[in-house]
Amino acid sequence: MDLLAKERDRVLQRAARAYGLGFTIASALCFVLPGAVDGSAALGIGITLYLLLAGAQFMLGMSRNPVWVLLTLLAGIGILGVATGWGKRPSASAG
Repeated sequence: MDLLAKERDRVLQRAARAYGLGFTIASALCFVLPGAVDGSAALGIGITLYLLLAGAQFMLGMSRNPVWVLLTLLAGIGILGVATGWGKRPSASAG
């Protein structure tokens, strides 16, 4: 692989990591807004998953190990689950 292609790949990798981490931070700030999630347990789990997501995104930029891809995907799905309340029964007043 020539030098130009390697440099291009490095720049793209850095840009993707910067965008990913930037949007993760923006999403985390929306997540911690009052009323965004129900309960302090959901907030704690969500923040932990956001830290895991950011760490996995950072590591994904350093190594291309598929474990980091899978961990990023699972953390994102977990955050989605916490934010939407997957697994909770609808309240009686909702219907």
